[in-house]
Amino acid sequence: MNTACKIAILASLGISLAAAPGISEAKRVGGGKSSAASPGKPAAKKAEDEDAKAGGFSPKVRINAGASAPSPGQPSAAAVAAGAAAGLAAGAAFAAPKAAATSPEEQARQQAEADAKKKAAAEAAAAEAKLRADELKLIEKAAAEEEARRRREEADAKRLAAQKEAEEKRRERERQCVIRPVMSDAEMARCKEVWR
Repeated sequence: MNTACKIAILASLGISLAAAPGISEAKRVGGGKSSAASPGKPAAKKAEDEDAKAGGFSPKVRINAGASAPSPGQPSAAAVAAGAAAGLAAGAAFAAPKAAATSPEEQARQQAEADAKKKAAAEAAAAEAKLRADELKLIEKAAAEEEARRRREEADAKRLAAQKEAEEKRRERERQCVIRPVMSDAEMARCKEVWR
């Protein structure tokens, strides 16, 4: 819970303690006794009596507009202000030691926490840099593998084209050599060359 919240709670507690009516005030306002049937009571008074019978409590707020002195059970405006000031002062006193001076142990602890946070941030930055470097290496490796694959495919395509061309030449030479029962010496020499 932060300091401002604690101060607010203490201030509201001081105000409520100073402003809330006591049990005697509740008896005076609501009437200590409740009668079941009062012929001369108005409807609002009857509803209050029914609440009192049921065990409920409905608080009333009275504002004195005149210059008359408050009744003995009612707190005065000065008492309310004093209660509020006391609550505020208590809240400020409660929060002040923590905000003002810190002990050397507390300062050392805070410094250690700050150093730990800096170290964790530096480690996180180093880990992030390492991850980026690893990703860059993987990208470069993938690019090198892709280049090697492309070169292999080009070499395979050239080799297949050369094989196809050699096969085409061989077929052309075989067409030039037709074996017949009677052949000249030049035709026989050509056929020997083709079939090698």
